[in-house]
Parts: sequence; structure tokens; C-alpha cells
Amino acid sequence: MTARRILDIFAFGGAAMAIALAGCTTTNFADAVPEAALQPQPAAADTQSAAGMAPADTGPAFSQPGTYPNLNIIPKPAASQITSRQRSETASELREKRAQVAAQGRGSAPNSSAELRRLGRSHAAEALREIEGE
Repeated sequence: MTARRILDIFAFGGAAMAIALAGCTTTNFADAVPEAALQPQPAAADTQSAAGMAPADTGPAFSQPGTYPNLNIIPKPAASQITSRQRSETASELREKRAQVAAQGRGSAPNSSAELRRLGRSHAAEALREIEGE
């Protein structure tokens, strides 16, 4: 190997190493996020009082912007839960409706696997005739 060849190998290796190391750099958080997002936002109560409205009493907040959520506070449910009595009444109504539908014959179709097999064979034969141009 000549000295020129050795220098070329080291130059190529150095350039490859510089490119690889450049890929490992990271940007800081301020470069990745707009500055307005880093500024603290006014609380909802502040904006309501500035607009002349009375703040609504929502109770303790599960999580405030910019803080970790407090998992010890149980959030309010959006709707009231049904009781076991309501559940059983609804289930019995649905059972009655199912029985009515079954009595009228509008329920599930009877087992017609033989009819479906016959249709499948005839459709297959028709499709083959169409493909073959007969």
C-alpha cells in the first residue's frame, strides 16, 4: 500500500465518522417548540373574571396545565351510572323483545346450508361458462 492510499483511507474514514457523529447531535427543547407554547397560559378563572363572567365552581381539578396530574383526586363522571335495578329492568325488556321477534319469525334465518351449497355450485358453473365464453 502506498502512502497516498493510506491517507485516502484515513480521510474517508474521518469524513464518515464526522457524518455519523453529526447525526447524534440533538436540538434543545426551545428549538423544537414554538416560544408561545413555553409561556404560561392564563387560568380559565382569570379569563372569565376579565370578561366579566363569574367563574364556575368545578371542584378540584384533576390536572392543571403545567403540573403533574394528582392521581389521588377522583374525577367526576360525565353522567350518572345506572343502578343494578335499572340494568336488570333493561335486560328483562330486551329479553321480552327478543322473544317477540322470535315468535313473529323475523329472527335469524333457518339453517339453509344445503340451499347455499346448491347455489354455490350453480354460480360456480355459470362463472366458468362465462369465463370460457360458452
